[in-house]
Amino acid sequence: MKNNLQKTNGRKARNRHILHVLRLAGFTSGLIILLALFHLLTIGIPAPLTRHITDQLQQKGILLHIDSITLSPRRGWVLHNLRLYSHSPDNLQPIIKTKKLYLNILPDRWTRLSETDWLISISGTNIRLSPEYQGRAILPNEHPLRIISQLQAHLSLSRKNLRIENAELLWGNTVFRTSGTMALPPPIQPLSNNTAESDQQPKPAIWTHAAEIIKTATAISFDSTPEINLQFEIPPEGFPRTSAQVSFFAFGLHWNDRAYEQIGGVLSLRNRKLSLDSLKIEGNDGASLSAFGRWDIPRRNALINLSNSLPAEDLIDLLPPAVADKLSQTGIRPFGKLEFDIIAGPAQPEKLLEQVNLHVHSMQITRDDLSLDQLRFDLTRNGQQLEVNNLAAIANGGPVSGNLDMDLGSGAWSASAEGRVSPTPIGKLLGGEAQEWIDRFDFTNHVPDISIELSQDKKGDHLYFTTAVSAQNFLCSGIPFDTMNTTMVYSNHTFSLSPLKATQDHRSIKGSVKLDFQKKLAYFNATSEFEPAVIAHIIAPSYPTVLTNFTFNGVVSCAGSGRIDFSGGTNHAAQGTIQAESVSAAGFTAKSFRSRVEARNSQLIFSSSSADLFGGQAEGTAVFDLQFNDHQAPYRLDIDATRLDLNQIARHVSTNDFSSTKGLVSATVNISADAAGGFWESATGYGEAEIEKGQLKDLPVLGGFSRLIRTTVPGFSLFSITTLYSKYKLQDGTFYTDNLELGGTLLSATAHGTYSPTEGLDFIVQAEPLRQIRTDKKWYMLHLWFADALKQGTAPLFRLLEFELKGPLNAPKWRLINLPKEVSQILQMPVKKSDTETDEPPVQTESP
Repeated sequence: MKNNLQKTNGRKARNRHILHVLRLAGFTSGLIILLALFHLLTIGIPAPLTRHITDQLQQKGILLHIDSITLSPRRGWVLHNLRLYSHSPDNLQPIIKTKKLYLNILPDRWTRLSETDWLISISGTNIRLSPEYQGRAILPNEHPLRIISQLQAHLSLSRKNLRIENAELLWGNTVFRTSGTMALPPPIQPLSNNTAESDQQPKPAIWTHAAEIIKTATAISFDSTPEINLQFEIPPEGFPRTSAQVSFFAFGLHWNDRAYEQIGGVLSLRNRKLSLDSLKIEGNDGASLSAFGRWDIPRRNALINLSNSLPAEDLIDLLPPAVADKLSQTGIRPFGKLEFDIIAGPAQPEKLLEQVNLHVHSMQITRDDLSLDQLRFDLTRNGQQLEVNNLAAIANGGPVSGNLDMDLGSGAWSASAEGRVSPTPIGKLLGGEAQEWIDRFDFTNHVPDISIELSQDKKGDHLYFTTAVSAQNFLCSGIPFDTMNTTMVYSNHTFSLSPLKATQDHRSIKGSVKLDFQKKLAYFNATSEFEPAVIAHIIAPSYPTVLTNFTFNGVVSCAGSGRIDFSGGTNHAAQGTIQAESVSAAGFTAKSFRSRVEARNSQLIFSSSSADLFGGQAEGTAVFDLQFNDHQAPYRLDIDATRLDLNQIARHVSTNDFSSTKGLVSATVNISADAAGGFWESATGYGEAEIEKGQLKDLPVLGGFSRLIRTTVPGFSLFSITTLYSKYKLQDGTFYTDNLELGGTLLSATAHGTYSPTEGLDFIVQAEPLRQIRTDKKWYMLHLWFADALKQGTAPLFRLLEFELKGPLNAPKWRLINLPKEVSQILQMPVKKSDTETDEPPVQTESP
């Protein structure tokens, strides 16, 4: 019994010892665990283990660096100073960097850990991103997209799948949420030389344009935090069975100083078909831009549908800067209300713009001086064929409609339009000389009715256009017209108006005009009731013409054809006729003017010209030089005037009283002069002048001679000059005559001398007995014999009646050459007037 008791006590002692040992071991283990936990919480896992973990990751292609790993009681493992690098040797900065990243990894089931799913939670704040391309930072240092402000993700990882149950991050002031399942790919192969070389291959295009994309994204702001949600499922079969959906929504979009109410959209991928279920931008006034589309990736078939009611300015500001710049370069500026629907496709994605149907409901655009309001049209493109139909608009205040057909491959196109619109924009389209000609028309007062057809056979080829114009109350080269009806045609640098009819105040011009801009020639065949200078100004407004020196009054009738050189006036070949009730030039007015006109090379020739002038008749020719670039304007006049009324001439050139002056003037004029150099300085020529049946005593030049004869010779109180005849010539600014003959009652006179505007009169006048007549030859011969006999008998007396005439025309001075001073003074004393004489001003005389 005692032995049994001892045995029992021994067993109890051993049990107590074992229990003590177990307690000590448990305490020690707990202490070790506590110390390990304390170490993990404070210092972290050993540095060699940390390096081993990062080395294993780097061998798998993940260039991850971690300073230390500690444990958080609530958030799991803490990765301190985590840095992830790119494989590119140019990118020296870590692309991801954060001071702390929390990682919580727990098994779904603690039994059979090799087969269980792992529950992973990742969280962090202020995760810094530093993406680079070829050693250059893509983002500025303080850019919002460099910071992921907050990251929270819950994942489930199995041997085959990765499931994101709920992930959310705040990046660049945008909330990103995602959930979905992804089949895991095969294990990542270790890095090799080939892999390193592949890193040197060009990066995707998005990296080359990253700066531009980021700049655009930075310029966008929102009133509320935008939200992007991604749901996806990537099965083991990969992309063919992948499905995904991305949705985006935000209030208060601000872009390019414009505000929009909201923006939202949904993009889906299913069965290798990408669908844009909806993308909509709404403006503050209810207007919107909506987009729908689809892309069948295996069949490479895409379709996109856009509908817009946003104002044009808002829509343009939504365009990428490069696209907006190209639009600006065209000079076209849309504005105001813009409503359209456009369908592109179905077609291959790169050929979407080759299958387009566009319907514009309302649009407003301007380009230069063309303004289109209420514009609407249908545009269809099928491959290289482009059509615009049902075009209608208010163009510069007038209605217009038309269509367009174009072959984009060859560049050939044709267009037609009709309406009430100015053709000025067509001139800007044609450019060059055609624009210069069309710009001569000013339709400000009344917009014309036009019908236009334009075409071009191929790109770079000559443009052809024809337009029928019906206009009222317009200007052409500054000349006002009441109406015009014509057809304008432009082709191959030629511009024609045929047929043409324009009117102004019951005057009209009819015919045709063709302008060859390369040869600088204008071909015409027309009749006109306008002054010739007006027609010349319309054809060549920048070139002067001698026709401006002629003023036509009353009814004018012109007809002509030929060509006019508007480059400088050396290649003219035209002819025509002019008739006018009256024409004025150089202060003279002629009635019933008629003439043939010819433009030959550089000359304008008036031939077979006739007119009623001062009650008589004038006929002759005139030649004018039309080349004005040599600073000369030579002309030649050959005129034969008969039986002109001297009284009318005298009253026309002077305001003095010539009521008693009369006579019939006949003259020939054959002179050449330069209008640019002055008449007297350049005139040369010759002619004859004759006055018959006259009373010339009141003329300033001849009146002094008549009065001196009456004073000097008693009994000649009724002496008067009745005829005049002279041949003359013009040379060196001087008028010369050697045979001026004056005929009077009982006495006559001969004279010779000169006149010039600078030196005045310088004549010697010799009185002779009897009157010299030049009519009946037989009587003239008998008269001349008797006069010679009388002259011989009275020679001593008539030698005393030799006079010198000097001074200006308006104040001539007469002097008796052969009388003594005393006698001359006595002769100059006033004498008693006869009953038949009238008051006359005293004679200006000088004694020797």
